[in-house]
Amino acid sequence: MKQQKKRRDEEMDIITDYMVLEIEEGQIYSDKNILKTAIRFYAMIKNFQIRTNRSELREYMVTCVDENCNWFLGASKLKQIQTFKIRKYVNNHNCSLDVIMEDHMQATYNTIAQIVRNKYDSINRLHAPNDIMKDMLHEFWVFMGYQKAWRTRENALELSRGKLEDSYKQLPMYLHMLKKENLGTVTELFIDKKNRFKYMFLALSNSIRGWIHCRPVIAVDDTFLKTTYGRTLFTVSTMDANNHIFILVFGIGDSENDSSWEWFSNKLRETFEER
Repeated sequence: MKQQKKRRDEEMDIITDYMVLEIEEGQIYSDKNILKTAIRFYAMIKNFQIRTNRSELREYMVTCVDENCNWFLGASKLKQIQTFKIRKYVNNHNCSLDVIMEDHMQATYNTIAQIVRNKYDSINRLHAPNDIMKDMLHEFWVFMGYQKAWRTRENALELSRGKLEDSYKQLPMYLHMLKKENLGTVTELFIDKKNRFKYMFLALSNSIRGWIHCRPVIAVDDTFLKTTYGRTLFTVSTMDANNHIFILVFGIGDSENDSSWEWFSNKLRETFEER
């Protein structure tokens, strides 16, 4: 009998997506995090709020936020695997809280980040905190403050594109491939004594070859990068024979200071020499 029950559990479809429109007893979720996010999402779309009664390594129990309400869900971990199965589910609300209140308890920035993460798959699309606030209000009638929406955006960006610090780790490989695929490209990566990123210089081979055909005047500019780690972006451009802007160099400095400018200027002189 136990073997038959175990076989039935293994044959059931395992839910891997948090966007569950209906919760049923016997459902199996790929892990506890998916289960928790799915329940929070379900509470949002069904206009009620929940609270966690027990959250342990092998058990997860939630009830309606109203102590007099009968709504209840209990789940536990299947043996030797990470999946969680809903063991008991009472879908019976007898409370007066079936309306979304301001600052819905389940509308945490982590949960909402899961909902909006696909909007950041393309780097060309801008989805500001105000857009997230409008989405949540129109789709789920959830009111959000700007700070919460901003944290949601940061979390969604990380879920969609990875952590910023991981991107820094990819820089050496990225610069190596640029030089390999674009012969003549000049790159330089400078790290400090603690092995942390400090400066970067990049001049593509086409820019270097094209410089001799451009006007012998360059324009150097910088702008602050609005990211968690800050930094300053340096650019050097000139005018080509058709009076179009011709980009020569990109660079990154820790800030707009004398050391950054000196390092960047020296690399610029070494690469393009004098005319």
